[in-house]
Amino acid sequence: MTRRTTRAIELFMIGAVLAVSAACGERPAGYAAPASPTPIPTTVGAPPTTTVISVGQTVRATVTPADAPCDLGHGPQPCVRYRLVPVVAGGLRVQLSAPGPNELALLINGLVTGYGVERVETTVVVRAGLAYDVTVALTDARSGSTSQAYELTTSLTP
Repeated sequence: MTRRTTRAIELFMIGAVLAVSAACGERPAGYAAPASPTPIPTTVGAPPTTTVISVGQTVRATVTPADAPCDLGHGPQPCVRYRLVPVVAGGLRVQLSAPGPNELALLINGLVTGYGVERVETTVVVRAGLAYDVTVALTDARSGSTSQAYELTTSLTP
């Protein structure tokens, strides 16, 4: 199979999972982003700053309205961006936890993999040597709080 055929099959399968999930009114659990990177969608404004992290690293940070925005399809939202390059192929597990009260979104290569107030996690198949973008977006500010502290942890199963 050619790379183009493989990519077409991946996209078809993702579309099928999303269509079935939408018909059931659910977001797919364990949704895996495509193995090849896609660009992060951005809105006009300050250029996004991306922090390079390594697999296995835990990051503690806060997303605030001052962070460069990204568009999740319903207007610009403040986002914090990370990039990692795995040295081996496998399943990249990304865990996002926060004390609340605000809802966060977790994106891998610009695709939303989940939303949550206290915990979001996903596992995606990655290739060695390719860059993957992990984005944390503040999607719903609650209780008058416009910032949200969080912890982002990555691990890889070869």
